[in-house]
Amino acid sequence: MPRMRARYYVDDARAMAALDADNATPPPRATGKPRWRLRWATFRKLLRVSRLGTALCGVRHRRHRRLIEIDIPYACNLQCFNCNRSCEQAPSHEGMTCEQIERFVAESIARGIRWDRIRLLGGEPTLHPELLAILSMLRAYRDEHSPSTRLEIATNGYGRRVRRVLAGLPPDVIVIDTRKTGRVQPGFRTFNVAPQDLMSYRWAD
Repeated sequence: MPRMRARYYVDDARAMAALDADNATPPPRATGKPRWRLRWATFRKLLRVSRLGTALCGVRHRRHRRLIEIDIPYACNLQCFNCNRSCEQAPSHEGMTCEQIERFVAESIARGIRWDRIRLLGGEPTLHPELLAILSMLRAYRDEHSPSTRLEIATNGYGRRVRRVLAGLPPDVIVIDTRKTGRVQPGFRTFNVAPQDLMSYRWAD
C-alpha cells in the first residue's frame, strides 16, 4: 500500500526534529510563541550539550549507521545570506549525477545495507534536473531490497518552480517543506562558524 505524502512546517516541532535543526530557533512570527520561550528552549539545548549535561545524561548525539543524507545539488533559488549549506558564500552548480546515485544504490545492495531513511537535500533538491530519475532509482532500491526505508526530500518550498516540482513528486516520497519566505533565516549558522568559536558553546562537551 503506497504511503501518503507527509508535509511538515516550520511551526511544527516535529519538522525541526526531522531536519536535525537543533540550533534552529524560529522567529516569534513563525511560531507564535513569546520570545522568552524561544530563549528558554535555546538555553535548554545548550545545557544539554554542556559538560554537566553530558556527565548526567550521556552524549546528546550518537552516530547512526542507517540514516543518510545526500546533497544532490549545491545550487539554491534562495541563497540565504546566512546559509548553513554555504550556497551564498560558496555558490556552485555542481551536483550528484545519476551515475553516482546508481553506484550508491549498487554498493548498498552489495553490502546488504537497508537504510532506515534516505533524505535528499541541497541547496534546493527540486532544482536538480534529474530529480525524478534519482527518485526512481531510490524507490526501486526501496521496493526491491529495503521496504521499510523512508524516502524524504527537504525543500525550502519557495517559488513557483519549486512548488511545481513538488506537486509532481511520487506520493510515497515524504516532503519536508520548511516554507521559507526570504533570504534571512534566524536559526541558521553558516558552515564557517564552528561551535568552539561561539561563547554560547564555551562549556559544551
